[in-house]
Amino acid sequence: MAYASEYSMKFNADKSKCMAVLLICRRNHVPLLSKCIFNTGGTSMEIVTSYCHLRHTINSSLNDDQDILNRRWTFIGQVNSVLCYFGKLPSVVKAQPFRSYCTSFYGCVLRDLSCSTVDDFYIA
Repeated sequence: MAYASEYSMKFNADKSKCMAVLLICRRNHVPLLSKCIFNTGGTSMEIVTSYCHLRHTINSSLNDDQDILNRRWTFIGQVNSVLCYFGKLPSVVKAQPFRSYCTSFYGCVLRDLSCSTVDDFYIA
């Protein structure tokens, strides 16, 4: 908190999360972090195992499986929307809304492409 007061910063505990990374030592199969309480501004922060930040799921096991599955579900939903609204048009016409609406893979360069769920995304 010394840094925050020095630079006149305020932290919002309601918007902050504490993620328990699985690399923490365990005693009796219970993460030691689960017994800790982190406070900022007098309010305790919630301890989570996964969190969605900028539409990307970050989890405590530090893999991209859940994020890739979420992107897959989003992609399938977008394709279905394009087919619903433009289904009766020729394929040449459907190609432009598909390229514009369904191929936004924001942040895909950050993903670990060796995850097993990447194959499911390719199949979709």
